[in-house]
Parts: sequence; C-alpha cells; structure tokens
Amino acid sequence: MSDPTGSQRKLFDLIGWGGLRELVDLKSRQIRHSQTVAADNFYRLYTARSEYRIFVGTNHNDTNKILYGKYETFVRGLPERLKHLNPLKLNINERSVTSTRTLASIQHVTMGGTSQGRSGTFQRLVAEELAFWKNADSAFASVTNTLDDTCPIIIISTPNGPGGLYHRKVIQARRAMREWNEAENGRSPVQFMFSRWAEFPGYTRTPPDSWEPTHEEWELAQKHHLTIEQLYWRHERIHGVRGIGELHFRREFPLTEEDGFLILEGGWFDVDYLNDVYNSLPDAIQSPVRIYHTPSKTLRYAAGVDPSWCNGGDYAVCTILDENGRVCAVFSTNLGGEEAFARQAAELCRSYDAKVLDETNPGGAGKNVHKILRQEGCKLWTDPKNGKSWTTHHGNKEEAYADARQLVNGDAYELNDHATISELIHVREVDGRIGVHLGKDRAPTDDVEVTNDDHAMAFVLAGKCLQSLPTRAVHPRSDRRSYTRPRQAMAAVRSALP
Repeated sequence: MSDPTGSQRKLFDLIGWGGLRELVDLKSRQIRHSQTVAADNFYRLYTARSEYRIFVGTNHNDTNKILYGKYETFVRGLPERLKHLNPLKLNINERSVTSTRTLASIQHVTMGGTSQGRSGTFQRLVAEELAFWKNADSAFASVTNTLDDTCPIIIISTPNGPGGLYHRKVIQARRAMREWNEAENGRSPVQFMFSRWAEFPGYTRTPPDSWEPTHEEWELAQKHHLTIEQLYWRHERIHGVRGIGELHFRREFPLTEEDGFLILEGGWFDVDYLNDVYNSLPDAIQSPVRIYHTPSKTLRYAAGVDPSWCNGGDYAVCTILDENGRVCAVFSTNLGGEEAFARQAAELCRSYDAKVLDETNPGGAGKNVHKILRQEGCKLWTDPKNGKSWTTHHGNKEEAYADARQLVNGDAYELNDHATISELIHVREVDGRIGVHLGKDRAPTDDVEVTNDDHAMAFVLAGKCLQSLPTRAVHPRSDRRSYTRPRQAMAAVRSALP
C-alpha cells in the first residue's frame, strides 16, 4: 500500500501491537482504514507458520464483496516466487482465503446470516461497520464465542447515531483508556482511535468566487482550523445538489468524537456547546484519578460523590469543583469494592479540604461510603432544612439538574473531563426520567437505551454542594458565544482561514 496517511500509520501501529485486546476505530467514510486492516490481515495470513484463522464480519453483502475483493487483488498481485513459496487458495463462494501449506485462513461473513462463524476457533476478529450490523448484540456475542482467549478484536465503523452496541463500545473504549494508569501499567490493552474527516486531503473543493460562508460555518472553521476549500466541501456535502443534510453528514463524516452520536433535539444541556468544549480539550489523562488543578489555600472546594459497589458494574465517581466553577479533579472506578473507593475519595477530598455531598440512597453502596467518608474526617454536606444527608429522589434530582443546566449552558463552569462532558451531552429527560439516555432520535420511547450517568451525577452533586459555600462565585455569563464579527467578504475569509 503506497503513501499511507497519518491515520493509517497510527492504525498499523495499533493493530500490530502484540498486547492489543480490543481496538475501537471511529472513522469517517472512505479513509482507507478497512484497506489498512485488510493489508495487515493478508500479511499475517501469508507469514503464519500454523493454522492462524481470521474472522471478518461485515454488515452487508456488498461490503463483504468489496472487502473480499481486496484479498483477491493481494493474491493475484503477489510475485510468482511468493505464490510458489506459500500457495493461497481463493474460494469466492465462501469468501475465504486459505494457505494450502499452513491452513491459515481469512473468512468473511455477512452478519445476520445463519452461519455467524460458529465453526472452529479464530485468533483474530475484525468487525467491519459494527454500527450497521443487524441484531448487533446477538451477532457479536455469537462470533466472540468462537474466539481464542487472547484473540484481538478490531472494530471499524462509522457512527450510526446514539445507542446500540457500537456506541457502547466507543464509550467503553474511551473510558478504558482514560482510566488505565499508564505510568504503572504501560499501554492500555483496550484502545480507541478517532479520525476526523478534516485530516484527509481528498475532502476539499475550490469554492466559486461568489460563495461566502455563514456565520456558523465561519466559527466552525476557526474552531477546527479548516481551510476555505475544506469548508466549501463540507457546505456542498450538506447543502449541495447531492447534499445529505447536517445530521447525516455528522454521522458519516464526524469532525469530533461525539458528532456521530449527537441528538441535537431534546438534550438536557446545550449539546453543540458541550461538543465544542469536548473537542477543544487536550488528550485525556489516562488514570482513574485525573487532576486538572492542584489544591490552593486561597480557594474553597466542593465535591460530589456518586457511589457504587465497585464490583465491575456501575462506576463510583468523585468530582471536585472550586468556587470559580473549575473541575479540579475526578476519581472514577468500578473495581476494588466500595470501601477502597470511599477511602481514596476521602483522601482526594481532604487534599482539597472540600465539602462533600454524597448520595446516601438506601439499598446501595451509599450508606457504606457515607460512613467511611465521615470516619475519614471529610466535611459532609447536610440539608440546611432538616440536617440530613442527600438521597436522590424524584424532585430533588430534577431540581439539581435544572440548576446545573442553567450554569453549564451559561458557560459558568470550566469543563475539562472527557467522561463527564460525554455523559452530559447525552443527558435527556425521557418518560419523566433524567439520565444518560442513548437511543435513536425518533419518538422519545423508541429504541431508548438508558445507561449510567455516574460522572454526570457526581458533577451535578458537586455543583449542588458548591451552592452552599459562602464565597461561591459561579454564575452564568450572558455573553457566551456571542457572534460579533460582521459577515466576511470572500477576500477577507480567504486571508483569515489557514
């Protein structure tokens, strides 16, 4: 493969790493990532010294045919000497490639069929366009049952809206990378990769002299450093004669990690604003404890704690805000038990001398965590009306989220934690329930999937606690994102854009 792009080189590095267990690749259309993985698969097939079996699952027969065609090209393009050293057999009907010497093979299956790859054991799985698989959960479970215990899983897909297996895989991979302690454990065995469309030179188009971008397009170009040719290509793909509209464009050609999963209508918070904030952040800190601002004796701090049993299921999260609304630290984990979480959260809160509002609902880990926080000497929040600790119920959760919405949308907070922002983006009210709802953007009750809002809830509780501090200075800013530039003449746009 000649002249690989930067994203292809990164992909080669990831899929070639021996410690990889799962890679989730979030990509734009037509950026040759499938070609990259196919080339790596073919190399592994040809150089294998034993029966190394690769399973490639696709979403559609057409995709299957296109991918298999790449291997046909590879086989027929081999020099005669290499063909003789390791003869390869193509089976068009079964869409397979097999070494007649080692029996190493690559098998292509359109998921949703009857076989699902149940025969034999595979050493590598490639899930192409997982977001579009029919009955993705059952199909993926079926094929993963055939995998060797150390088999790497490579998932490549463009997004297909919120909810579903692929979206969950993206969330899980990003969280795994964030919470992997790189300093102690080296590289995370679960990797996430995102490639935005603006990285690829083919997505450009020279605009006519009469074209001018809108205010929104101009701001987008400034935020994402787009050239005028990239901006016009995007404009035509959305609004041109063959335009697909903004929603479908974001899903097929994401510019940010969240673009392909956004529900633009009905979000509890300002989704576009949070998406912009998320994209402006540096690379995520890879650690369960993420420090963004160290403690200062001149500031007051508030903490919110959303507990869990930390037995591999729900996450427990502790978030610390300062009096100016900056997210200073986040600790999240779902392992080790509630006692270990509570003691580490207590240590973090004491280091900031933070007042702590923790959820103490009966029937969960809250009571145990609350007891340990008190034993560890944390300054615990109590309701000024009755002196009791916080228990979340219908009414006070809505009130706390409503206060958070006013301040978040008013740009009152400095948001810098990837996991927190990602969850805030997907908070909606569905059937009277506020939480992180992942579902198709149709009727509110259609295909709605509810997932945990642990980071969002800890942040909201920290904001509630912050209101009780006497020196609290957090308030909305009325001038947030106000557009003051005049409409630009074309010459000015050309000179201003990179």
